[in-house]
Amino acid sequence: MLCMLTRVMKGTHVTSRHVTMRQSRQITAWSSSPMPIYVDGEMFAYPRDNVHQVTVTSLPAAVQVMV
Repeated sequence: MLCMLTRVMKGTHVTSRHVTMRQSRQITAWSSSPMPIYVDGEMFAYPRDNVHQVTVTSLPAAVQVMV
């Protein structure tokens, strides 16, 4: 895992045989045990909140970036 960290920082991890890249507009993850949910680096749900499923949806052009 530590070896991959330097590749992630460079953006070259996508060529690793351990990495699979996919595109999707919506992803659902579920767990048999309650899971913590982080949103933008902040805690959104704790295990005590009993969350077993989360769905993430991509909204094209939802964020405007100024350069």
